[in-house]
Amino acid sequence: MTRAGILLAALCFLPAAHAQINPLSVLGRVVTTAMDVRTKAEVAADAEIAAGAAKRLLDDKRAQWSGVTVLVFARHVVLAGAVKSAEARKTVENVARRDERIRTLKNELLVGDVGSLVRDTAATSC
Repeated sequence: MTRAGILLAALCFLPAAHAQINPLSVLGRVVTTAMDVRTKAEVAADAEIAAGAAKRLLDDKRAQWSGVTVLVFARHVVLAGAVKSAEARKTVENVARRDERIRTLKNELLVGDVGSLVRDTAATSC
């Protein structure tokens, strides 16, 4: 498993985070210190990409960013979380993609009522 895979797997075990809180803030420091192979410049670029995407989502009135988490590792971006509509999913992707430093962007946003998605996921995983 790659380091990015380990990081994403670790995030699965974190409690749900509000969109205003970056779940990587604490975990990111631990991972960066303990096992990160990126240079300081690469870490800084990842942080800038994530912060820029978050700011653009906050500034864009159409983005409906609540429930969206932007994960960045080695300039590869993953959009995680849930949005209310397919249109909101595409809008969030377009807003996040505006940084030319992004190598790849994977949109893993689920569409639908967040509460029912969580209940359905919990019911099927037991």
